[in-house]
Amino acid sequence: MQIGVIGLGRMGGNMTRRLMKAGHHCVVFDANTKPREALAKEGAAAVRSLEDVVRELGEKPRAIWVMLPAGRIPHADDTALTLWRRCGCWLPPHCRLLAIGSK
Repeated sequence: MQIGVIGLGRMGGNMTRRLMKAGHHCVVFDANTKPREALAKEGAAAVRSLEDVVRELGEKPRAIWVMLPAGRIPHADDTALTLWRRCGCWLPPHCRLLAIGSK
C-alpha cells in the first residue's frame, strides 16, 4: 500500500517508520527539511510540497495521513485546503469545514 504522511514530528515520523517496516511505501512531507531527509535515508519518498505528495502517490484513491500538532500552527488550514481543493483528496467532513472556514 502507498500512503502519504504530512507532518513528521514524533508521532508522524514514528508512524511512518512502522508503516515502512510493515512493507508500505510512504511519501512524506514536512515543512522542516530535517525529518524529510532522515526518513528518505530510511526508505521513504520525501517530497518538497503538498502537491508533490499527491503527484508521487499517483492514481486515485489516495491515502494521506495528516499528523499536525494540536493548537494553532502556521499554514495548517492551508494544508487541508490545498489537499481538498487543488489535489482532489478526500477529507473527513470536519476537516472540510475547517478548510472552507479558513478562507
